[in-house]
Amino acid sequence: MRTQLVDSPALIIEVLSPTTEGIDRREKLRAYRTLPSLKEYAMVSQDECKVDL
Repeated sequence: MRTQLVDSPALIIEVLSPTTEGIDRREKLRAYRTLPSLKEYAMVSQDECKVDL
């Protein structure tokens, strides 16, 4: 498998799982907001038809 690293993402899409949703919404969101290149952060629910930007 080939790994690809993005240095300056403009968009991050996170698929939320029931076990990690709290971490994704708090800790990861806080960390991602420090990225100067980031324009949008999308959180996609795994259990329902819902996307939060």
